[in-house]
Amino acid sequence: GYALINPGVYSRMTALKLAGREAATIVLGAALMLLVAAFLEAFWSSRADVVPAIKYSAGAVFWAVVIGYCVLLGKAANSEP
Repeated sequence: GYALINPGVYSRMTALKLAGREAATIVLGAALMLLVAAFLEAFWSSRADVVPAIKYSAGAVFWAVVIGYCVLLGKAANSEP
C-alpha cells in the first residue's frame, strides 16, 4: 500500500510490483515457519516419551535460530542500497 502512496522514483505500477515481490518473500518465509511450528506441535510436543528438558532445549535452539536469522540477515538486507 505504501508503494502506491509514495512510489519514489518509480511509476506506481513498478513500485507496486517491487513491493509485491518483497511482500511475497516475507509471506513465504512466514508460511515456512508456520509449517515447521505446526509439525513440531503435532509430532513433537504431544509425545509423552520425550523428556521435557529435551523439548525445552529444542525450543531454545529454534528460538536462537529465528533470532539469529532476524538479526544477522536483517542487517544484511538493510545494508543493501
